[in-house]
Amino acid sequence: MRWFYEKDNLTISFYRSEETKPVGGEVDIPISSLSSLRTDKNIGIGSSEKDIIAAIPEASRSEKKVVDVVNYWLNGTKLDEGFYHPSLAFVVKEDKVENLELTNLLIDPCK
Repeated sequence: MRWFYEKDNLTISFYRSEETKPVGGEVDIPISSLSSLRTDKNIGIGSSEKDIIAAIPEASRSEKKVVDVVNYWLNGTKLDEGFYHPSLAFVVKEDKVENLELTNLLIDPCK
């Protein structure tokens, strides 16, 4: 199940284990280039790589640039199926944040 907030250009996906089961918590919130939303550290679409490093020094950085894209992320403390969650990812292209994603990586947030 997904909700779309047109004003903020934001989609929220919710966890559901089966079609007939009730909807659980959110598992994915991608923020695209048309959104003006920002993190509590004032990082959003258009922020620079330097902005991320200054505001969130604990963020991990991908080692390899693929077509001028670098990824930064903050990971939660729970490791499950090879991933930490929740996770906040920043995709930086040509030194500007192109999109953000807050996710539980499709893992039931209630567990």
